[in-house]
Formats: sequence, structure tokens, C-alpha cells
Amino acid sequence: MWGAADKVAAVFGFNPATRKWDRVIHLPWFPYYSTTLATPRPGVLTINGQRTRDDKVYYAMFASIDSSTGVVRTIPPSVVNYVVINEHEAIVMDPSANLSNVNLDTGIATLLAKDAPVCCMTGRPRFATAGDGRVWFGIVGTPVEGLGVLDPATGAMDFFSFPHPNFSPPPSSAPCPSGAFHCVPPGTVRGMEMEAVIVDKRQDVWVVNEFPGLHNPNNAAWIAPIVELLATGGEPSMTRVPALAGLNRL
Repeated sequence: MWGAADKVAAVFGFNPATRKWDRVIHLPWFPYYSTTLATPRPGVLTINGQRTRDDKVYYAMFASIDSSTGVVRTIPPSVVNYVVINEHEAIVMDPSANLSNVNLDTGIATLLAKDAPVCCMTGRPRFATAGDGRVWFGIVGTPVEGLGVLDPATGAMDFFSFPHPNFSPPPSSAPCPSGAFHCVPPGTVRGMEMEAVIVDKRQDVWVVNEFPGLHNPNNAAWIAPIVELLATGGEPSMTRVPALAGLNRL
């Protein structure tokens, strides 16, 4: 088992058999509150973090670690968050919300999408991988917010907006130009933030939102309903089921 601590330039290994922390691998920079530590395959760890010279300007970092030898190999892209998609690849996001596919063996990054509408407005973005290889994430800045999905093989993205609850007057439905990720028509309800996204064994996508809205009948945010995405045959469609404290299914 491996762990990392905020502002400590190392990863720590714990041996459950001996009940001891018996490994320390030093890093040339430090993890922080948005660090992701993952193991794409046995003997290999991946981690993102930050470096700084003066505690004023911080630079996003990313590396793979050989847990047997302790060798740390910094991989060039600036990475604020990432998700491992298989033993040799990861989808990474840089500070400008550009999404790339990084080969963990060669360090080569292939740009997939620029300025992607990845949530969150605050906090850290959340990614989840599905059985078909696609990557799901929360979207923000579009006319209505919800979930996005990325195909790492092609870079194609699709978006599924949460339906608005029934209230009057309804938000503006003014159209936005095609591909305008961050176009927000006047009157659009805003304020939602994804806290977690996960894909279960049945390939249902579950999300947790920042604001539940369960006990506030005047809450006009669209995050209150649980929403299921029906994708069995034909085009996906939305269904709504009763609200449950900010836990939603697509």
C-alpha cells in the first residue's frame, strides 16, 4: 500500500503483513491537496504534484515511479489532474483544461481537446473510466451543466445535461454556437459542482453534487433530481426519478 501527504516530498509504502511503514521514495517536488496517486500496473505508480521556488508561483508536475527501484521519472506535461485508463496510458488535464493522452512508458502526450468544459469551478475535477474505455467527467460552463464523456481513441466528446426541475419562469433556452463550451445564456441556472463521478459494474454512471436541494423546495438548481441515462438501443435519453440528497445516476 502506498500513500502521499500534502506538502511532503515523498511517497510512503505500508506493508500490511508486518504492519509497518517500511518504504520511502523521495520526490523532486511535493504532493498537494489535489494529488492523485495511482497504480496502472504492478510495480509502477503515477502521481501529480507541484514545485515552487519561492512559495509564490507553483508549477504542476507529473511522474511515474518504479516502486521496486525507487526511480522517479518526471513526465513533461503540466498535470493538475489525471485518470489512468489502462496499464500504459493516462488522460491528463493541464492548468488550461486541455486534455491529453499520455503514454506512461514513453512520456509522449497526444492532445485530445483544448479548453475542455471540465468541472469544477472550485475544488478538483473528477474523472471515471467506463468498461468501454471512455472517460466520464463533470462539465461546467455550458448552457446547462451535467456530465461529459471523452473517447480517448478519437478525442470525441459528448455531453449530457441535467434536466431542469419544474419551476417558473424557466431558464433561458437561447441557443449557443456549436462547440461553444463556455457559452452561458442569460437566465441559465448555475451553481452546481461535481464532487465525485464513478462508473459501477453495470456501467451506470453515478455522480454526487455539491448541493443536495432535498429539503429546500425553493432550490431551482438542476442538481436535485436523480437522473438515469438509458443507453440500451438507439440514442441515449433522460429519465427522472425522485430526489435523493444530491446523489444522481446517469
